[in-house]
Amino acid sequence: MSVIYIRGGGPLEGELAVHGAKNSVLPILAACLLVSGQSVIHNCPDLSDVSATLDILRHYYGDNIELVTNAPIRDITYSYPGYPLQNGSSGNYVTVLQVMLNRIGQNYPAIPRTAADGVYGAATQAAVLEFQKIFHLPQTGSVDFAAWYEISNVFVAVAKLS
Repeated sequence: MSVIYIRGGGPLEGELAVHGAKNSVLPILAACLLVSGQSVIHNCPDLSDVSATLDILRHYYGDNIELVTNAPIRDITYSYPGYPLQNGSSGNYVTVLQVMLNRIGQNYPAIPRTAADGVYGAATQAAVLEFQKIFHLPQTGSVDFAAWYEISNVFVAVAKLS
């Protein structure tokens, strides 16, 4: 996964379209066969490998498989608080961070557990530093957008394993 780090004096604004990856979508397409009902995959790349996979699926499962490339996506909410979390921060976002780190720590025991009390103290900072070390992020001890995004991704991945 690519990460863009920008250090500057002011806030950034704008939009960035994140495109899906072939190596991610092909197993997802196959996994759709395991569930009943309709499966919708957003951000599916329109690549020849994806088209070939859809052709194979249509051959065996009928024509009720469609790749929609212009479906609008609305009302996306972002979980990032909009500011870095660091030692001294407190509140609901810190609690969410602590819960995510504690769950990730079940699969990565080097990440120390911390109380989910909403206070970003030394224990939370130690857990963040270890997470950043394991996942090759800059070891700042604070949680900026890139760190929050990676923590969220890993949390979703390990939570789905259980």
